[in-house]
Amino acid sequence: MTTLTVGNGEQYSTISAAVAASQGGDTIKVDAGTYTNDVLNISHSLTLEAVGGTVKLVGTAQPANGKGLIDAGGAGVNVAISGFDISGATVPDRNGAGIRYEGGTLTLNNVNIHDNQNGILANPDANGSITIANSTFANNGSGDGQTHSVYVGAIDSLTVKDSTITGAQVGHDIKSRAARTTITGNTITDGATGTASYEIDLTNGGVGDIENNFIEKGPRAENPIAITFGEEGGVYANSSLTVKNNTITTSYTAHDSTAVVNRTGATADISGNQLYGWDAVTSGPASVGGNTILASGPSTKSAPAPATPDASNDAAITPDTVAAGSAAAPFVADASAGAPGSPANDPALPAGPDMASQVLASYADTVSAAASWTDGPAQDGAADLAAQWGSQCPAYDGALIGTDAAGQAAAGTAGDAPVCHA
Repeated sequence: MTTLTVGNGEQYSTISAAVAASQGGDTIKVDAGTYTNDVLNISHSLTLEAVGGTVKLVGTAQPANGKGLIDAGGAGVNVAISGFDISGATVPDRNGAGIRYEGGTLTLNNVNIHDNQNGILANPDANGSITIANSTFANNGSGDGQTHSVYVGAIDSLTVKDSTITGAQVGHDIKSRAARTTITGNTITDGATGTASYEIDLTNGGVGDIENNFIEKGPRAENPIAITFGEEGGVYANSSLTVKNNTITTSYTAHDSTAVVNRTGATADISGNQLYGWDAVTSGPASVGGNTILASGPSTKSAPAPATPDASNDAAITPDTVAAGSAAAPFVADASAGAPGSPANDPALPAGPDMASQVLASYADTVSAAASWTDGPAQDGAADLAAQWGSQCPAYDGALIGTDAAGQAAAGTAGDAPVCHA
Protein backbone atom coordinates (compact mmCIF):
# COMPACT_ATOMS: atom_id res chain seq x y z
CA MET A 1 0.00 0.00 0.00
CA THR A 2 1.43 3.32 -1.14
CA THR A 3 0.62 6.97 -0.52
CA LEU A 4 0.56 9.15 -3.63
CA THR A 5 0.45 12.95 -3.57
CA VAL A 6 -1.26 15.48 -5.86
CA GLY A 7 -0.71 19.23 -6.16
CA ASN A 8 1.85 21.83 -7.16
CA GLY A 9 5.29 20.32 -6.76
CA GLU A 10 3.86 16.94 -5.74
CA GLN A 11 4.14 13.59 -7.53
CA TYR A 12 1.11 14.28 -9.74
CA SER A 13 -0.50 17.50 -10.89
CA THR A 14 -3.96 15.94 -11.45
CA ILE A 15 -5.99 13.58 -9.32
CA SER A 16 -6.89 11.45 -12.33
CA ALA A 17 -3.20 10.81 -13.05
CA ALA A 18 -2.66 9.65 -9.47
CA VAL A 19 -5.72 7.39 -9.68
CA ALA A 20 -4.41 5.83 -12.90
CA ALA A 21 -1.02 5.17 -11.26
CA SER A 22 -2.44 3.79 -8.02
CA GLN A 23 -3.04 0.21 -7.00
CA GLY A 24 -5.60 -1.42 -4.72
CA GLY A 25 -5.39 -0.22 -1.14
CA ASP A 26 -3.39 2.95 -1.90
CA THR A 27 -4.08 6.39 -0.44
CA ILE A 28 -4.03 9.55 -2.53
CA LYS A 29 -3.47 12.80 -0.62
CA VAL A 30 -4.63 15.83 -2.61
CA ASP A 31 -3.56 19.38 -1.86
CA ALA A 32 -6.38 21.86 -1.43
CA GLY A 33 -7.34 23.70 -4.61
CA THR A 34 -9.60 23.61 -7.64
CA TYR A 35 -9.33 20.73 -10.10
CA THR A 36 -11.45 21.46 -13.16
CA ASN A 37 -12.79 18.60 -15.32
CA ASP A 38 -10.42 16.20 -13.54
CA VAL A 39 -12.68 13.16 -13.95
CA LEU A 40 -11.90 10.16 -11.73
CA ASN A 41 -12.56 6.58 -12.80
CA ILE A 42 -11.84 4.33 -9.80
CA SER A 43 -12.12 0.56 -10.15
CA HIS A 44 -9.97 -0.64 -7.24
CA SER A 45 -9.93 0.03 -3.49
CA LEU A 46 -8.65 3.55 -2.83
CA THR A 47 -8.69 6.35 -0.27
CA LEU A 48 -8.84 10.00 -1.39
CA GLU A 49 -7.99 12.61 1.25
CA ALA A 50 -7.90 16.40 0.99
CA VAL A 51 -4.85 18.01 2.57
CA GLY A 52 -4.66 21.59 3.85
CA GLY A 53 -8.26 22.49 3.05
CA THR A 54 -10.96 21.60 0.55
CA VAL A 55 -10.36 19.91 -2.78
CA LYS A 56 -12.81 21.39 -5.29
CA LEU A 57 -13.64 19.02 -8.13
CA VAL A 58 -15.49 21.16 -10.66
CA GLY A 59 -17.15 20.08 -13.89
CA THR A 60 -17.52 22.64 -16.66
CA ALA A 61 -17.63 20.08 -19.51
CA GLN A 62 -19.46 16.77 -19.76
CA PRO A 63 -17.25 13.85 -18.65
CA ALA A 64 -16.17 11.34 -21.27
CA ASN A 65 -17.38 8.44 -19.10
CA GLY A 66 -20.97 9.66 -19.55
CA LYS A 67 -21.61 9.09 -15.83
CA GLY A 68 -20.15 11.69 -13.51
CA LEU A 69 -17.12 13.45 -12.08
CA ILE A 70 -16.25 10.43 -9.93
CA ASP A 71 -17.14 6.94 -11.17
CA ALA A 72 -16.14 4.61 -8.37
CA GLY A 73 -16.38 1.09 -7.08
CA GLY A 74 -17.25 -2.43 -8.09
CA ALA A 75 -17.92 -5.73 -6.33
CA GLY A 76 -15.63 -5.98 -3.30
CA VAL A 77 -14.05 -2.57 -3.90
CA ASN A 78 -13.65 -0.16 -0.96
CA VAL A 79 -13.50 3.57 -1.74
CA ALA A 80 -13.27 6.35 0.87
CA ILE A 81 -13.38 10.07 0.10
CA SER A 82 -12.93 12.96 2.54
CA GLY A 83 -12.62 16.71 2.24
CA PHE A 84 -13.90 17.04 -1.35
CA ASP A 85 -16.32 19.60 -2.83
CA ILE A 86 -17.91 18.21 -6.02
CA SER A 87 -20.04 20.26 -8.41
CA GLY A 88 -21.12 20.71 -12.01
CA ALA A 89 -21.70 17.13 -13.16
CA THR A 90 -23.85 17.00 -16.31
CA VAL A 91 -24.26 14.40 -19.08
CA PRO A 92 -26.49 14.36 -22.19
CA ASP A 93 -29.16 12.14 -20.62
CA ARG A 94 -29.46 14.61 -17.69
CA ASN A 95 -28.38 11.92 -15.24
CA GLY A 96 -24.84 13.06 -14.45
CA ALA A 97 -23.65 12.49 -10.88
CA GLY A 98 -21.17 14.11 -8.59
CA ILE A 99 -20.39 10.51 -7.61
CA ARG A 100 -21.53 7.45 -9.56
CA TYR A 101 -21.29 4.31 -7.40
CA GLU A 102 -20.61 0.99 -9.14
CA GLY A 103 -20.67 -1.32 -6.11
CA GLY A 104 -18.66 -2.34 -3.05
CA THR A 105 -18.19 -0.11 -0.02
CA LEU A 106 -18.26 3.68 -0.38
CA THR A 107 -17.52 5.95 2.58
CA LEU A 108 -17.97 9.72 2.31
CA ASN A 109 -16.91 12.01 5.14
CA ASN A 110 -16.88 15.80 5.12
CA VAL A 111 -17.82 16.08 1.46
CA ASN A 112 -19.91 18.78 -0.18
CA ILE A 113 -21.82 17.63 -3.29
CA HIS A 114 -23.83 20.39 -4.93
CA ASP A 115 -25.28 21.69 -8.18
CA ASN A 116 -25.12 18.38 -10.06
CA GLN A 117 -27.81 16.56 -12.01
CA ASN A 118 -27.58 13.86 -9.32
CA GLY A 119 -25.68 14.26 -6.09
CA ILE A 120 -24.84 10.58 -5.79
CA LEU A 121 -26.28 7.89 -8.06
CA ALA A 122 -25.70 4.32 -6.92
CA ASN A 123 -26.05 1.17 -8.98
CA PRO A 124 -27.37 -2.06 -7.39
CA ASP A 125 -25.02 -4.36 -5.46
CA ALA A 126 -26.67 -6.87 -3.11
CA ASN A 127 -23.56 -6.84 -0.89
CA GLY A 128 -22.80 -3.14 -1.25
CA SER A 129 -22.86 -0.46 1.40
CA ILE A 130 -22.69 3.34 1.40
CA THR A 131 -22.00 5.55 4.42
CA ILE A 132 -22.38 9.34 4.25
CA ALA A 133 -21.29 11.34 7.32
CA ASN A 134 -20.67 14.99 8.19
CA SER A 135 -21.46 16.02 4.64
CA THR A 136 -23.64 18.42 2.66
CA PHE A 137 -25.77 17.84 -0.45
CA ALA A 138 -27.26 21.03 -1.89
CA ASN A 139 -29.17 22.12 -5.00
CA ASN A 140 -28.83 18.83 -6.87
CA GLY A 141 -31.31 17.67 -9.51
CA SER A 142 -31.91 18.46 -13.16
CA GLY A 143 -35.53 19.42 -12.48
CA ASP A 144 -37.10 16.44 -14.26
CA GLY A 145 -38.13 14.51 -11.14
CA GLN A 146 -35.86 11.60 -12.14
CA THR A 147 -32.71 12.95 -10.49
CA HIS A 148 -32.10 13.29 -6.78
CA SER A 149 -29.64 14.45 -4.13
CA VAL A 150 -29.00 10.90 -2.91
CA TYR A 151 -30.30 8.09 -5.16
CA VAL A 152 -29.32 4.58 -4.13
CA GLY A 153 -30.23 1.35 -5.92
CA ALA A 154 -30.72 -2.11 -4.41
CA ILE A 155 -27.68 -2.37 -2.14
CA ASP A 156 -27.41 -4.00 1.28
CA SER A 157 -27.19 -0.84 3.38
CA LEU A 158 -27.26 2.95 3.22
CA THR A 159 -26.36 5.10 6.23
CA VAL A 160 -26.72 8.89 6.20
CA LYS A 161 -25.75 10.61 9.43
CA ASP A 162 -24.91 14.05 10.80
CA SER A 163 -25.29 15.66 7.37
CA THR A 164 -27.26 18.41 5.66
CA ILE A 165 -29.35 17.74 2.53
CA THR A 166 -31.12 20.75 1.12
CA GLY A 167 -32.54 22.45 -1.96
CA ALA A 168 -33.24 19.41 -4.15
CA GLN A 169 -34.71 20.36 -7.52
CA VAL A 170 -38.00 18.45 -8.06
CA GLY A 171 -36.48 15.05 -7.19
CA HIS A 172 -36.12 13.58 -3.70
CA ASP A 173 -33.60 14.50 -1.02
CA ILE A 174 -32.98 10.81 -0.31
CA LYS A 175 -34.27 7.97 -2.46
CA SER A 176 -33.16 4.52 -1.32
CA ARG A 177 -33.85 1.01 -2.55
CA ALA A 178 -31.41 -0.43 -0.02
CA ALA A 179 -32.39 -3.44 2.08
CA ARG A 180 -31.44 -1.39 5.15
CA THR A 181 -31.53 2.40 5.34
CA THR A 182 -30.46 4.35 8.44
CA ILE A 183 -30.96 8.13 8.48
CA THR A 184 -29.95 9.76 11.77
CA GLY A 185 -28.98 13.19 13.05
CA ASN A 186 -29.43 15.03 9.75
CA THR A 187 -30.95 18.31 8.61
CA ILE A 188 -33.11 17.65 5.53
CA THR A 189 -34.78 20.78 4.18
CA ASP A 190 -36.36 22.41 1.16
CA GLY A 191 -35.86 25.93 2.39
CA ALA A 192 -37.57 28.80 0.61
CA THR A 193 -36.55 27.75 -2.91
CA GLY A 194 -36.20 23.95 -2.87
CA THR A 195 -38.75 22.02 -4.92
CA ALA A 196 -38.16 18.45 -3.71
CA SER A 197 -40.87 15.85 -4.00
CA TYR A 198 -40.28 13.55 -1.01
CA GLU A 199 -37.74 14.34 1.64
CA ILE A 200 -37.17 10.60 2.17
CA ASP A 201 -38.37 7.84 -0.16
CA LEU A 202 -37.63 4.26 0.92
CA THR A 203 -38.96 3.02 -2.36
CA ASN A 204 -39.12 -0.72 -1.78
CA GLY A 205 -39.44 -0.77 1.98
CA GLY A 206 -36.70 -2.73 3.71
CA VAL A 207 -35.56 -1.95 7.24
CA GLY A 208 -35.88 1.82 7.59
CA ASP A 209 -34.65 3.69 10.66
CA ILE A 210 -35.26 7.47 10.59
CA GLU A 211 -34.35 9.07 13.91
CA ASN A 212 -33.29 12.39 15.42
CA ASN A 213 -33.48 14.39 12.19
CA PHE A 214 -34.80 17.89 11.43
CA ILE A 215 -36.99 17.46 8.32
CA GLU A 216 -38.67 20.43 6.63
CA LYS A 217 -40.94 20.57 3.60
CA GLY A 218 -40.98 24.00 2.05
CA PRO A 219 -43.67 26.06 0.35
CA ARG A 220 -42.47 25.26 -3.20
CA ALA A 221 -42.36 21.49 -2.78
CA GLU A 222 -43.68 19.28 -5.58
CA ASN A 223 -45.47 16.88 -3.24
CA PRO A 224 -47.37 17.09 0.07
CA ILE A 225 -45.64 14.06 1.68
CA ALA A 226 -42.36 14.08 3.62
CA ILE A 227 -41.56 10.37 4.06
CA THR A 228 -42.77 7.43 1.97
CA PHE A 229 -42.25 3.71 2.51
CA GLY A 230 -42.82 1.10 -0.21
CA GLU A 231 -44.02 3.71 -2.67
CA GLU A 232 -43.14 1.69 -5.77
CA GLY A 233 -43.92 -1.82 -4.53
CA GLY A 234 -41.44 -4.69 -4.81
CA VAL A 235 -41.28 -4.58 -1.02
CA TYR A 236 -38.57 -6.50 0.82
CA ALA A 237 -39.74 -9.35 3.04
CA ASN A 238 -39.69 -8.49 6.75
CA SER A 239 -39.78 -4.75 6.08
CA SER A 240 -40.04 -2.41 9.04
CA LEU A 241 -40.10 1.36 9.50
CA THR A 242 -39.16 3.44 12.54
CA VAL A 243 -39.70 7.21 12.46
CA LYS A 244 -38.72 8.39 15.91
CA ASN A 245 -37.63 11.55 17.74
CA ASN A 246 -37.54 13.74 14.64
CA THR A 247 -38.79 17.28 14.12
CA ILE A 248 -40.89 17.21 10.94
CA THR A 249 -42.38 20.47 9.69
CA THR A 250 -44.15 21.76 6.60
CA SER A 251 -45.08 25.13 5.14
CA TYR A 252 -46.61 23.50 2.06
CA THR A 253 -50.29 24.43 1.66
CA ALA A 254 -51.26 23.57 -1.93
CA HIS A 255 -52.83 20.21 -0.97
CA ASP A 256 -53.59 18.23 2.17
CA SER A 257 -50.27 17.08 3.58
CA THR A 258 -49.16 13.88 5.33
CA ALA A 259 -45.91 13.47 7.23
CA VAL A 260 -45.45 9.71 6.70
CA VAL A 261 -47.11 7.47 4.10
CA ASN A 262 -46.66 3.71 4.51
CA ARG A 263 -47.72 1.64 1.51
CA THR A 264 -46.51 -1.70 2.91
CA GLY A 265 -48.28 -4.18 5.17
CA ALA A 266 -45.76 -3.58 7.98
CA THR A 267 -46.82 -1.48 10.95
CA ALA A 268 -44.63 1.61 11.12
CA ASP A 269 -43.47 2.91 14.52
CA ILE A 270 -44.05 6.67 14.47
CA SER A 271 -43.28 8.00 17.94
CA GLY A 272 -41.62 10.77 19.89
CA ASN A 273 -41.66 13.21 16.99
CA GLN A 274 -42.40 16.95 17.00
CA LEU A 275 -44.71 17.82 14.13
CA TYR A 276 -45.86 21.12 12.72
CA GLY A 277 -48.23 22.08 9.91
CA TRP A 278 -49.37 18.60 8.82
CA ASP A 279 -52.97 17.79 7.97
CA ALA A 280 -52.28 14.16 8.89
CA VAL A 281 -49.44 12.47 10.73
CA THR A 282 -49.62 9.21 8.80
CA SER A 283 -51.39 7.15 6.18
CA GLY A 284 -51.15 3.36 6.18
CA PRO A 285 -50.44 0.85 8.97
CA ALA A 286 -48.80 2.58 11.91
CA SER A 287 -48.38 2.60 15.65
CA VAL A 288 -48.52 6.28 16.56
CA GLY A 289 -47.76 7.56 20.04
CA GLY A 290 -45.88 10.11 22.05
CA ASN A 291 -45.73 12.66 19.24
CA THR A 292 -46.06 16.38 19.92
CA ILE A 293 -48.08 18.65 17.62
CA LEU A 294 -46.45 22.07 17.73
CA ALA A 295 -48.64 25.15 17.82
CA SER A 296 -46.16 27.14 15.76
CA GLY A 297 -43.26 26.17 13.60
CA PRO A 298 -39.64 25.99 14.68
CA SER A 299 -37.03 27.74 12.59
CA THR A 300 -37.05 26.38 9.03
CA LYS A 301 -33.85 28.00 7.87
CA SER A 302 -31.16 25.67 6.60
CA ALA A 303 -28.62 24.60 9.16
CA PRO A 304 -24.98 25.56 8.82
CA ALA A 305 -22.99 22.98 6.89
CA PRO A 306 -21.56 20.33 9.20
CA ALA A 307 -17.92 20.99 9.88
CA THR A 308 -15.07 18.99 11.33
CA PRO A 309 -13.33 20.52 14.38
CA ASP A 310 -9.67 21.40 13.90
CA ALA A 311 -6.85 19.09 14.86
CA SER A 312 -6.61 20.39 18.43
CA ASN A 313 -8.03 17.19 19.93
CA ASP A 314 -10.97 19.13 21.31
CA ALA A 315 -13.92 16.89 21.99
CA ALA A 316 -17.17 17.53 20.16
CA ILE A 317 -19.32 19.99 22.08
CA THR A 318 -21.24 18.56 24.99
CA PRO A 319 -23.17 20.87 27.33
CA ASP A 320 -21.16 20.87 30.55
CA THR A 321 -22.56 22.08 33.84
CA VAL A 322 -21.14 25.54 34.34
CA ALA A 323 -18.95 25.74 37.41
CA ALA A 324 -20.22 27.75 40.30
CA GLY A 325 -18.92 31.25 40.11
CA SER A 326 -18.36 31.27 36.36
CA ALA A 327 -18.59 34.64 34.71
CA ALA A 328 -21.93 35.57 33.18
CA ALA A 329 -21.42 37.65 30.06
CA PRO A 330 -24.33 39.87 29.00
CA PHE A 331 -26.79 38.36 26.55
CA VAL A 332 -29.00 40.14 24.06
CA ALA A 333 -32.74 39.58 23.85
CA ASP A 334 -33.79 36.52 21.84
CA ALA A 335 -36.40 37.01 19.13
CA SER A 336 -37.23 33.31 19.30
CA ALA A 337 -38.37 33.45 22.91
CA GLY A 338 -41.74 31.79 23.21
CA ALA A 339 -41.19 29.51 20.21
CA PRO A 340 -41.75 25.81 20.83
CA GLY A 341 -38.95 24.46 22.96
CA SER A 342 -37.84 27.94 24.02
CA PRO A 343 -38.50 28.99 27.61
CA ALA A 344 -39.49 32.51 28.41
CA ASN A 345 -36.54 34.90 28.32
CA ASP A 346 -34.50 32.38 26.36
CA PRO A 347 -31.08 34.06 26.10
CA ALA A 348 -29.48 34.56 22.73
CA LEU A 349 -25.80 34.57 21.97
CA PRO A 350 -23.89 37.65 23.04
CA ALA A 351 -23.84 40.45 20.53
CA GLY A 352 -20.58 41.23 18.80
CA PRO A 353 -18.32 39.95 16.04
CA ASP A 354 -16.39 37.39 18.08
CA MET A 355 -19.26 35.11 19.09
CA ALA A 356 -17.14 32.07 19.86
CA SER A 357 -14.83 33.90 22.25
CA GLN A 358 -17.75 35.55 24.04
CA VAL A 359 -19.61 32.29 24.49
CA LEU A 360 -16.50 30.59 25.82
CA ALA A 361 -15.82 33.52 28.12
CA SER A 362 -19.38 33.34 29.38
CA TYR A 363 -18.99 29.70 30.30
CA ALA A 364 -15.34 29.63 31.34
CA ASP A 365 -14.55 27.21 34.13
CA THR A 366 -13.00 29.45 36.76
CA VAL A 367 -11.23 26.55 38.42
CA SER A 368 -9.33 25.18 35.40
CA ALA A 369 -9.46 28.27 33.16
CA ALA A 370 -10.53 25.91 30.36
CA ALA A 371 -13.67 26.50 28.34
CA SER A 372 -16.52 24.39 29.63
CA TRP A 373 -17.69 23.69 26.05
CA THR A 374 -14.43 22.08 25.00
CA ASP A 375 -11.69 19.98 26.52
CA GLY A 376 -8.97 22.27 25.18
CA PRO A 377 -7.73 25.68 26.32
CA ALA A 378 -10.15 28.52 25.87
CA GLN A 379 -8.23 30.25 23.12
CA ASP A 380 -8.08 27.02 21.09
CA GLY A 381 -11.71 26.28 21.73
CA ALA A 382 -12.63 29.73 20.45
CA ALA A 383 -11.04 28.92 17.12
CA ASP A 384 -13.17 25.93 16.36
CA LEU A 385 -16.27 26.34 18.52
CA ALA A 386 -18.33 27.56 15.57
CA ALA A 387 -17.36 24.55 13.46
CA GLN A 388 -18.21 22.16 16.26
CA TRP A 389 -21.47 23.94 17.03
CA GLY A 390 -22.61 23.78 13.40
CA SER A 391 -21.85 20.07 13.30
CA GLN A 392 -23.39 19.13 16.63
CA CYS A 393 -26.50 21.31 16.48
CA PRO A 394 -27.91 21.18 12.94
CA ALA A 395 -31.22 22.76 13.87
CA TYR A 396 -29.62 25.57 15.86
CA ASP A 397 -31.74 28.70 15.59
CA GLY A 398 -29.36 31.22 17.11
CA ALA A 399 -30.26 30.88 20.76
CA LEU A 400 -29.14 28.98 23.82
CA ILE A 401 -31.51 27.41 26.30
CA GLY A 402 -30.64 28.53 29.78
CA THR A 403 -31.57 27.17 33.18
CA ASP A 404 -34.81 25.41 32.31
CA ALA A 405 -35.81 21.87 33.15
CA ALA A 406 -36.25 20.81 29.54
CA GLY A 407 -32.79 22.04 28.63
CA GLN A 408 -31.23 20.30 31.59
CA ALA A 409 -32.99 17.06 30.73
CA ALA A 410 -31.86 17.26 27.11
CA ALA A 411 -28.30 17.91 28.18
CA GLY A 412 -28.33 15.22 30.84
CA THR A 413 -26.90 17.68 33.35
CA ALA A 414 -28.01 19.66 36.35
CA GLY A 415 -27.66 23.38 36.89
CA ASP A 416 -27.03 25.83 34.11
CA ALA A 417 -26.98 23.58 31.03
CA PRO A 418 -27.02 25.42 27.71
CA VAL A 419 -28.16 23.23 24.82
CA CYS A 420 -29.12 23.87 21.24
CA HIS A 421 -32.72 23.84 20.11
CA ALA A 422 -34.12 20.55 18.86
